[in-house]
Amino acid sequence: MPVNGQRLTPAHVAPRMLEELLFFSTKADHGQTTVLLDTDTGEELQEYIADYGGQFHVGQSGENFGVDEEGFFIRRDLDEGAKEVFRAMRIEQKIPDSNFEGVRSQSMVELINLDSGLRYACAEPMIKIGRWPDGRLQNVAWEIRWEYPARMHVIKRKKESSEFEDVVDSLRAIFEAAVKIGNPIYW
Repeated sequence: MPVNGQRLTPAHVAPRMLEELLFFSTKADHGQTTVLLDTDTGEELQEYIADYGGQFHVGQSGENFGVDEEGFFIRRDLDEGAKEVFRAMRIEQKIPDSNFEGVRSQSMVELINLDSGLRYACAEPMIKIGRWPDGRLQNVAWEIRWEYPARMHVIKRKKESSEFEDVVDSLRAIFEAAVKIGNPIYW
């Protein structure tokens, strides 16, 4: 791969690059990651992203959600900066009303740390996009179906090479073309 701002990789190194991709896909240890799961479905809701400090939701109410190796957290934006107001490895989310969408601006969601019993009332719920009964993500009116996980938990899991498949496949196609045609790769 190019280094120090180089924009050209000669075609004769493409076979070695293909070998490295094969190793990456079949033998490399990709380490671990931390994820927030919907406890009832097992669905991954969010993954820890270091560049964002784990934060994945910036709320309109100033409550920002995130996940890191120490659990799910909520930080509240204050004049003196962000302050952590909630943290848990296992969480229960209580929505105040069955018609939550209609009362969302007035009602508070309650989050409960299932290990300590600590409770936090918050203006915004943890949401996920759900599928419509026909399996689609949007209905005929292009509406998205929001769901509110009742229970969530944080785990560490092994990163799998399949998570990088799209990037690896794209690079493989470029390197194979360089081998076949003999042209250098321009980045």
